Amino acid sequence: MTQSASLLPPSDEEAVARLFAIPDRRPLKGRDPTWTKADFEDMAHLEENLGRAQHQFAYTLAATPHYYTVAKKHWSSQDSFDEMAAVMKRQFREQEKFGNLWYERLRLNGYKHWFSSWPGYDRILVNRAPLEYVDTYLPHAHAYEAALNSKEDAQESEKLFRGLGIEYGYSVLDVGCGTGLLVDWAWRDIRTEVYTGIDISLGMLGVFREKHRGFRDRLIRTSFEDFWTPQKFDKIVAINGVGSYFMDPAFLVDKCTWLLKPGGEAIISYYRTDKPVRSDERLGIKEPQSPPPPEQDNPRVTHKTDDWYTYVHIRPKAW
Repeated sequence: MTQSASLLPPSDEEAVARLFAIPDRRPLKGRDPTWTKADFEDMAHLEENLGRAQHQFAYTLAATPHYYTVAKKHWSSQDSFDEMAAVMKRQFREQEKFGNLWYERLRLNGYKHWFSSWPGYDRILVNRAPLEYVDTYLPHAHAYEAALNSKEDAQESEKLFRGLGIEYGYSVLDVGCGTGLLVDWAWRDIRTEVYTGIDISLGMLGVFREKHRGFRDRLIRTSFEDFWTPQKFDKIVAINGVGSYFMDPAFLVDKCTWLLKPGGEAIISYYRTDKPVRSDERLGIKEPQSPPPPEQDNPRVTHKTDDWYTYVHIRPKAW
């Protein structure tokens, strides 16, 4: 008698696929998808409180790894928990399917958060688990690092990074920081304590940490859309086509405006459709199909195009 295929133990490939599977998600019905300055301030508040709260691993559901924080156990007071929960409830923007039910989720710095309670209690605890991202570069990180350090690409990179206008002591947000190319070239002007690097690729961040051990605590696995902080920056950079991964140009401009200090600047690069073949294409990595860069009719936005990219410069003005 042969064993049914459905009962056979999974292959390693199947196990890995399940581990990195993206759950079914949908926008929260009735929620205004636009963002306001008050929404940004709410998310910064949550990062300061919820993002830094004490969490405990949920051993009772080890098959669904997550952490939790309890109102009475992990917070200074019930009032402080209730205040945080009210802000969190205002900022739920999507639902995620777990089993046969849909649950409201909050995305914050690489984690998803949701409420859990039981009869007689309202929002007694908050659960969190790592967000699932499509990591296209995971198997290519070292090859990508080597390609961008080839003689041809290194010369281009040096010219690019010298032109970013980063001065010593600037606070820098490096969006899509990858393997740490910005730090490779501009390390003399970048102070570790005022640098933040974000990327969704575990492979890329792993190479970054291998090269620049002093920056390990300054790296966050998160997308730009899910990144929140009360900190303000002198310079935001998203180079080597990272801008082409942003899905909402208006949100990009507003969020950069909110994150920048007065007089600060964001420099976001977009792939050109008519450019020559670059290293990521040589590795077989397809470029994203994304909306075009923000329009130049916005007074905060200017464009500059070179042989490889379109660069969008964003400078804060009145909100």
